[in-house]
Amino acid sequence: PPASEFAPLNGAEPTPLELSSIVDRYYEKHVNIVGMGENDVGVTFAGLGEPTLRLDALLETVAMVHERRHGVNFRLITNGLCAPDVADQLKSGRVKRVSVALMSSNPKQYQELMNPQGAGDQRGHADVCQFIAACAEAGIEVECTAVKKPGVDWRAAKELSEALGAVGFRAREYFP
Repeated sequence: PPASEFAPLNGAEPTPLELSSIVDRYYEKHVNIVGMGENDVGVTFAGLGEPTLRLDALLETVAMVHERRHGVNFRLITNGLCAPDVADQLKSGRVKRVSVALMSSNPKQYQELMNPQGAGDQRGHADVCQFIAACAEAGIEVECTAVKKPGVDWRAAKELSEALGAVGFRAREYFP
């Protein structure tokens, strides 16, 4: 949204200093914390790409913001196609919540929906499930998502997410 002051970068990747400065400016202009901060929605890392591909920059940004704004909650929206040890890095880096695109309880359908690229195209449904479980075990609040696309049993995806330790689930509308 325009009020966020974020805009497409046309190829340039922001540095942690630039990202933390954007967060500071946003808080200074738009956030009036009251009481114990219950009205603070926090900071979410998401984008047109996968935020964990720049995990070091993400964690450095969190550390820089935390130095000045101790109570800010950090959330990550991810495809979950990362090694399980990333969960421990997120936890020690003060990321409290993750939203993971589980998409389906069926591994073959997951591959068709997500069409993951990179890492020799070896990553897939099992990796996402391991990441969800690792985040839950690390004490990170996990929400999973799926789309209500015809043929996708999102209720089964919800059951799987709960079995893996997720505490929240959202089935999003499908727009072809």
